[in-house]
Amino acid sequence: MKRAKSQLALLWQAFTGEKAPSSVRDMVNVAGSIRRAARLAGCSPSTISRRLKQEAAAAEAIGSVEAQINMVGGTKQAAEAAGVSERTVRRWRQQEREGRPHGKRQQRHIDQLQRAAKKAQAAESKVPATDEVRAKLRQGVLGDAEARQRAINPRRAARISKSGARVQYKAIVSVISTDQMHDTRERDQDLEVGGEVMKGGMQAWLNGGSADTVLGKLSEGFTDNYLQSHEGAHASGAKWQFDAFSRLTIGQNTPGATKWGD
Repeated sequence: MKRAKSQLALLWQAFTGEKAPSSVRDMVNVAGSIRRAARLAGCSPSTISRRLKQEAAAAEAIGSVEAQINMVGGTKQAAEAAGVSERTVRRWRQQEREGRPHGKRQQRHIDQLQRAAKKAQAAESKVPATDEVRAKLRQGVLGDAEARQRAINPRRAARISKSGARVQYKAIVSVISTDQMHDTRERDQDLEVGGEVMKGGMQAWLNGGSADTVLGKLSEGFTDNYLQSHEGAHASGAKWQFDAFSRLTIGQNTPGATKWGD
């Protein structure tokens, strides 16, 4: 299993329950201000302001189905991008002109068209899709303690730390014995854990810890409260180590999930 592209983004979504911010507007919001976002990105506030204006103008330019059709090159291309027929695309356009809402079942396909339009727009834009300022801003925001604390509901943070959570994950895990023998494999588990397991990782994340620091604290929680609960593991001093997550969800405890020791 390959290491996830961004452990910070994965941890952000797991702890907050929301996707990590990706738009400049959302990143400025969690940073707290344009000035603070500029510090995190290592640029001037005016640069962030320009990115906000460009982003707003770009969103307005492809805010309608009509504009999205034009951006991708026509009805045929729009149908291919959305995975529907040209007739369906024409119907969307007519509904929009008449002010009628799109059906929920069609929204997924319309979202596909919008993504294709954004990609086409980025290719023509003065600001490339791999914008260095935006990339630095995102990295700064994802690793910033204040941004993390602003993004998470305080009640959720307290509940995870005190009451625990249902943890569903797929990860590369190493179990290391005192003689340094490693059992490294991909594990896929769905477990209910107590607050004593989660509080270290939760606090490390809130404090702005690196991905490795947070994984280390979660590893300590699993070592002390999961691995050590198995017969012989405590005596051997074995350790549990998360090397990388490819999937991680932290939710409320749910009846039916596997308990510790099962």
